[in-house]
Amino acid sequence: MKAKSDDVMRSIQSRLDGSMFEKLVSARKKYEKERRDAENFRHSTTGWVVLFGGAVVAWRSRKQHSISMSSTEAEIIAASDCALELVYLRGLLTEMGFPQDKPIHCSACG
Repeated sequence: MKAKSDDVMRSIQSRLDGSMFEKLVSARKKYEKERRDAENFRHSTTGWVVLFGGAVVAWRSRKQHSISMSSTEAEIIAASDCALELVYLRGLLTEMGFPQDKPIHCSACG
């Protein structure tokens, strides 16, 4: 049977004086915060802009869901995310009678 962390903390609290327990709780909170910060830091940021006639029609900037092993992999994920939006926008423009056949340009790919 595994003990829950709260049960363990209560057991430790009953055996330690107040100041020692407060230091332990403080250290635990600091560790958990550093772990959360490290998790957020490892995710790359995806950012892209779609221009049509010189005007911005779509953009996105957000943390990626997965952790990339290299900057090249992060750029490929960002380009893929942008390509999904472009497929939608091209379909929309084609339905409106403005078919698009221009190539997709990506800066700093690879």
